[in-house]
Amino acid sequence: MNSATQTLPSDIRENDLDTLNLILRGEISALETYESAMEKFTDEPTLAELSRIHGEHQDSVTMLRDSVVELGSEPSSGSGWWGTFTTSLVGGSKLLGPQTVLSTLKQGEDHGTGEYQRAIADPKLSAELKAKFSIGLAKCHAHISSLETLIAMHETK
Repeated sequence: MNSATQTLPSDIRENDLDTLNLILRGEISALETYESAMEKFTDEPTLAELSRIHGEHQDSVTMLRDSVVELGSEPSSGSGWWGTFTTSLVGGSKLLGPQTVLSTLKQGEDHGTGEYQRAIADPKLSAELKAKFSIGLAKCHAHISSLETLIAMHETK
């Protein structure tokens, strides 16, 4: 274990680990959902933007996994029930058209925003994780804005 692990009080360390894994499962869910959604689109602007957002979620997954390992634990490997739900929802929404898929992605980003906000508001969460989660929250807000632009673009088609 590194020295940071040893200096954290055990209740904060456990809280950090639980919260990290919760957020990690959400980010894994986002990866799975974007992968499923990208199969629906053939137009380059939409695919490029969804791929960019997917890449940012991949970066977040890597950072979160590394953070869990730094605390001396094993990171979550799956997305849990939320991932199953959102991937199924996107799979079903593929039948309904691009706007529905994009709206579903936006709902997922809204959910992620809420998870990040709750984590940041936790008084037991370490300042280091609050800073990392603030970056994730900002990315979620940017993703929502991008998805709103894509939704509007597909309304005109």
